[in-house]
Amino acid sequence: MMNYARDVLRLGERLQVNLEEHRSGIRGYVRVCASSSVLVQRLAQDLSRFVAAHPDIKLNLEERPSASTIDVVVNKQADIGIIVRGAEVEGLTVIDYAGDQLAVAVPANHRLAERPELTFNDILDEDLVSLENDTAVYYLLSSRARELGRMMKVRVQVRSFEVMCLMISHGLGVGILPERAVQPLADAMGIRLVRLAEPWARRDYAICLLSMDQLEAPTRRLIDFLTGSHASADEKGPSQHPLATPRE
Repeated sequence: MMNYARDVLRLGERLQVNLEEHRSGIRGYVRVCASSSVLVQRLAQDLSRFVAAHPDIKLNLEERPSASTIDVVVNKQADIGIIVRGAEVEGLTVIDYAGDQLAVAVPANHRLAERPELTFNDILDEDLVSLENDTAVYYLLSSRARELGRMMKVRVQVRSFEVMCLMISHGLGVGILPERAVQPLADAMGIRLVRLAEPWARRDYAICLLSMDQLEAPTRRLIDFLTGSHASADEKGPSQHPLATPRE
């Protein structure tokens, strides 16, 4: 009986330690949903560093377009979402995270390849390679085209940055992509990235969640890590390992 009693006491002590670790954020479980642009540009690298520093906090990561990411957070299917700003986020708490710059991707032998910069109007007569309609980039570009009273000549729509770059490299059109996220792909495929000289070409990323007051300690620890890593990551530049199927 004494041996059993000691075992029960030891289990009770371990339970107490584990509960304290969970409350302090040392161990736990966080559900994260994010857009592909954010994953490629910054988040994949930051999450890798977070997991290395906090091996007992398990992450469940899902990739979705920004609008879908917001829905998942609102419906409590994810603890935090990381989005491209511009989508409606009513009722959510939003925290600045990072950003990127859009550029025009053209084949190396294209007549626009040697231009130092391009406006959106400069390429609206060109055949375009585009992401799908539910992505933040497509929504932004179609909105800007309507404001100019123009229509985009979308020749090909694909699901990923990688396939976009492949289509562009084969001369099927030009496209607009996040510059730093696709630079390794552009270099590998011989594509020229030309600066998009528009005030809206700078896109901002944000962390969205239901409420700071309802956060569990592991989620709060992840948010603190991500927002604290923002400045240092900007100095180092983006990860050089693009995901296989990024969108947005």
